[in-house]
Amino acid sequence: MQTVSAVIGIQRCGTTPCSNTTNDGIFGEILYAGDFTPVRHEPQLPPYQNFTFTLDDTTNGKATIHVADLFLVGVSIYFYFTSVL
Repeated sequence: MQTVSAVIGIQRCGTTPCSNTTNDGIFGEILYAGDFTPVRHEPQLPPYQNFTFTLDDTTNGKATIHVADLFLVGVSIYFYFTSVL
């Protein structure tokens, strides 16, 4: 498996429930779009890459973080998507 790229976004929901049908798209505000180059830091853990973001505090309430990862397995391309509330 070869990791290719990642996209990280935040959907700010405020006081309303978070939804995947907003005008911002599934990712909301894009925080990162680029290379994903995970490194093995500890032998007992899988490789990972740290990302740090500074967000303004203009929107109080809930938010959803969305992450998409594009990777190659053999000659096939796979896309993995996850959301965290």
